[in-house]
Amino acid sequence: MNLKAEQRRLYALLPSDAHCFVRVCSHDSALWVSDLPRKGVECTALPAALYREGFEIRPDEAARLWYVDWTMERWQQLLKALPTECPSLPAGEEYHEAYVLCRLWLLHPAAFAPQQLPVLRRVVKLMAQPPAVLLRSVRALHEEAAVQLRQGRPVAHCAGALLAAWLAEHDGEKEGKT
Repeated sequence: MNLKAEQRRLYALLPSDAHCFVRVCSHDSALWVSDLPRKGVECTALPAALYREGFEIRPDEAARLWYVDWTMERWQQLLKALPTECPSLPAGEEYHEAYVLCRLWLLHPAAFAPQQLPVLRRVVKLMAQPPAVLLRSVRALHEEAAVQLRQGRPVAHCAGALLAAWLAEHDGEKEGKT
């Protein structure tokens, strides 16, 4: 999943004369935020066109912003291509804590559900950052998953697949450099 490429694809679908921004959303309720509604551009038909391209719009009328996410179908399509098995233990010790979180998520199967989206969005955004940023966030994600398990709630099982793909990519990069 290439968040930046998807962001560019989204931006290219917007009217070029609008001169709006499309930024990664700072909270977990959406992947991106855009100020297109503030630009005075007629865009009533645009949400339907974007939906057909895999993007869902949630307008914030008060702030005159659009919060943009992938549609549920697009999420499912992207997640289907990810590994479903636990990866092997990474060679790099700095990845071990992420590996433990990955195993925790993957060893607690739960059907994909909208309740998992905030964690999935957060992990996707972290994957787009330098590895150290994601690695610093692992402990908080692990604590959140532990609380969910203690309360008998399902964890974001699909986030384990995201993390498995990320671990395979990043641990492999390190091995290739040594």
